[in-house]
Amino acid sequence: MKNLKHISMIAALLVIGCSDYLDVNVDPNNPADADERLVLPAAQQSIAARAGNYYRITGSIWSQHYTQNNTSSQYISTDNYDVDNLNFLENDFTEMFSGPLNDLKFVKRKSEASENWTNYLIAEVMEVYAFQLIADLYDGAPLAEGLNGDEDNFTPDWNTGPEVYDMLLARLDDALSRDFSSSTNVSPGTSDLVFGGDVDSWIRFANTLKLKLMIRYSAADPGKAKSLISALVNSGVEFLDVSASISTYYDQPDRGNPLYEADRRNQNTTTNLKASLTMVNYLELANDPRINAFYDAPIAGGPVKGMRQGTSSMPSTQLDSKTISGAKVLATDPVYFISLAESYFLRAEAAARAFSNEDAASLYAQGVLTAFNRYGFDGSSFLAGPYAYPNGTSEENVEAIIEQKWIAHLGGNSIEAWFDKLRTGYPSFSTSAPGEPGYDPLAPGAPIFTFPVDAVTFDGQFPRRLLIPDDEVLNNPNAPAQPANGILTPVWWDLN
Repeated sequence: MKNLKHISMIAALLVIGCSDYLDVNVDPNNPADADERLVLPAAQQSIAARAGNYYRITGSIWSQHYTQNNTSSQYISTDNYDVDNLNFLENDFTEMFSGPLNDLKFVKRKSEASENWTNYLIAEVMEVYAFQLIADLYDGAPLAEGLNGDEDNFTPDWNTGPEVYDMLLARLDDALSRDFSSSTNVSPGTSDLVFGGDVDSWIRFANTLKLKLMIRYSAADPGKAKSLISALVNSGVEFLDVSASISTYYDQPDRGNPLYEADRRNQNTTTNLKASLTMVNYLELANDPRINAFYDAPIAGGPVKGMRQGTSSMPSTQLDSKTISGAKVLATDPVYFISLAESYFLRAEAAARAFSNEDAASLYAQGVLTAFNRYGFDGSSFLAGPYAYPNGTSEENVEAIIEQKWIAHLGGNSIEAWFDKLRTGYPSFSTSAPGEPGYDPLAPGAPIFTFPVDAVTFDGQFPRRLLIPDDEVLNNPNAPAQPANGILTPVWWDLN
């Protein structure tokens, strides 16, 4: 867009200058130009606010990390799979385009003009990350035309999911091909909220993001996945050696973790999100100490206890929420774009599928240990016990990898756990609930997920995508038609 809505008054004064400050034809709150170092952190923080709040809530509930408290109503529709195109994620879709994607376009244009390829790479990686989220949620995105031209384009054509992915991979290749040793490169320093301007870390982030995009082809086009991933890994590139995250949050109003601010501070309650019985039972059976890092003790006291998915119809006389643990969410929690554990698990899955020549078992072990270490625990004994790598068939190995990745996403980028569930089928659904006869989620190949009690869908059907937001459908005649089966319609890489 022509006006950069997320630039502060300070940036406006710097650009306009004192001599023009009294020009009544210039809006100092919406300058046409600014220093990209002021725009970049706003874009990063805005994407974190999308990924770390309502996308995380949706992913956490559909991944059965959390469930809706039966005596609250904030996320009932999500927990019961009663989601249409007028849901709370609609604002996130709109904000993604009017805010961070628009800002990143500006940073790329300025950086390309000055040949500051460090800033260009940062902006491109963040843009690709955002478009990947949109494409995976809606099975496509208005990528080619969505931000084109000097003027706003309010009716862009949409690209299909595969088209988006091909373009995103090409954009990352193009950004990585730039000369990062050039004297024209200027580090953004602390303006970069993720890596503090360290271009080597951004190159690793870009490579890891490429791997994540490529692994999405695993079911839809395994030949393409293998070709792309083999070439990537064999080229000797480096992947993330630290998490790609924003961790500069404080326990102060409007400065905390996005989920904490929205769900805890702004609503002045800690009871909306409860511990899912699915995950609690899994961790209890494994005697996993992270259970107390993931969940609070019940208000009534005692050990961590979970609530079954979708029990909003059960009155407090039948299900006392005070006896159920809440989700542990802290104001200082980071927002993860790709965690280090996720990076290891991505590489492990690629190797387990014979898409690369890396050692799947070793990468799996590093992923498990890293996920434990995040909370100060040593996971070594679990690698020799309940979380041992199967060393079985490719599918058995992939199942173990995805289950551990499912746990590692808890408290972080939970929407990716849901995408993994759709793409791989793991963890699989059970016809029984935790505690019922025959329910043993730690057994090899055993189903884990349970169907919400109050789900509005039938025959064990669960959401596979979001509907195009109502504003987009009404205002953009080029938006795709809503799928016939609504949220039950799989996206292009979901063949399970």
